[in-house]
Formats: sequence, structure tokens, C-alpha cells
Amino acid sequence: MVLNLIYEIEENWKDKKKVEDLVVLLSKYFQWFDLFNSENRFLKKMAPFEFQIEKNMSLRKLLDLAVPLERYLQVSVKDDQIFKINEGDNPKAKRTTYPYCFILDHLRSSFNVGSLFRTAECLGVEHIFLVGYTPTPEDKGVKKTAMGSEKWVSWSHSHHFSEVHEGLKKKGYKLIALETTKNATDLTNFKTPDSPLALTVGNERFGLSEEVLSSMDEVVSIPMMGIKNSLNVANSLSMASFEVLRQWKK
Repeated sequence: MVLNLIYEIEENWKDKKKVEDLVVLLSKYFQWFDLFNSENRFLKKMAPFEFQIEKNMSLRKLLDLAVPLERYLQVSVKDDQIFKINEGDNPKAKRTTYPYCFILDHLRSSFNVGSLFRTAECLGVEHIFLVGYTPTPEDKGVKKTAMGSEKWVSWSHSHHFSEVHEGLKKKGYKLIALETTKNATDLTNFKTPDSPLALTVGNERFGLSEEVLSSMDEVVSIPMMGIKNSLNVANSLSMASFEVLRQWKK
């Protein structure tokens, strides 16, 4: 109830009168922590925060109160709850794109796809090709994680990789795979070609098939410094995309 009240205050933050009334109620709840929950060590610990609750408190200070409650209640907070969709965005700005695209071949996670839409929008990717059972922005999970970026990045879906491959080759694209193979080029040694390119990633567990890898112009890997042999697919593509963009802008 207290956590939901904090969320309600956040949702109505621009309504100062309503926020003031809700903050008064929130302060009373924290007083009750001390009065009626003396045997609960966590609630006893939270009770002193009542003295920090003020009508003119900042939004950051308010949400700082939510964190220990979320952890105590084991509430998992997602991106769309932390970052309000489109808050602070400038929809009137003209989006700059570069001659490269993403190919997501048989990705399983809608979270990864949504995250990559955000990466694509921020780093000027011109198009995303979704292949096989890779979820599209019509999927609720993708839309939730993409947080509006799916509206500004063009995308298409194909059932087979060969359809995407043939189309891009005709347009002069270089196809670059991100994969942990023995003969892969280290990302730190990768030279971005002058021609348009397509960065390609495969299934989170199995990677790209041998058939797809054999059709690539180059295979690139990200050097690992630890015990694990690979990064999350969304993190990997974000890192490689930034390196491509860095080299082009340089």
C-alpha cells in the first residue's frame, strides 16, 4: 500500500495540490510503521524517514524512499517504470541515421529486441531486420522495453535470413556477424568499411547458424576479460554499433 502510494504521487507529480495531500498521507503511514510494527526490524528502520517527508520534497527524494521498500517486498522494477516513456524526449528533433542496419536472426527474448530498438534509435541505425521467430514491435514485451523508440526506427520482418541477405547484397552492403568463433576479428582491430554494412546477431543461446556465418563478409568478436565467453546479445550489438559509429564520425 505504501509503495503504491509513492507510485501514485509520482504519477500525479504535476498536480501540486493532489501531491501535497498524498504526501501528508504518506507521512502518516511512516508514523504507523513505528507505532504498530515494533517487532518488524525493517519497518522500525523505515520509521525515521517520516521526518524527511515534506510537502515540497523533490521527486528524487520521494523515489529514494521507494527503493528500500521495493527490495524488502522483492519488487522487480523494469525500465519502463524507472524511465517514464518519452519524458524528456524531443519528438520534433530530426533523427540522424547512418548507412548501417541491424539483423536480428531468431532472437528469442522480447527484452533484447526492445533494448536493441532503443540502441538503434540512439545510435542512428537506419533499419532493423527481424528474422524468423524474432519478436516484432507488435509484441507487448518489445514495445514495453523499446519505450517508444520503435516508432522512430524502421523495421521489417522476414521468415528466412536468405531473403534479407540477398536484398542487402544487391544494395552493396557488407554483412558483419558478431559471434564468438576462433577466426573472428577482434572488435578492437575491426576496420569499418566505407560501404553500408549490416551488423548481425543470432539466437541468445545458439548464436548464428553455420549457414548464416558462411555467408558473412566478416565475423567480429568482442574480447572477454573474465571467465564468461560472451556478453548478452543486446550489449554486444550496442558495443559494436558504437564502435562503427565512432569510426565513421572520426
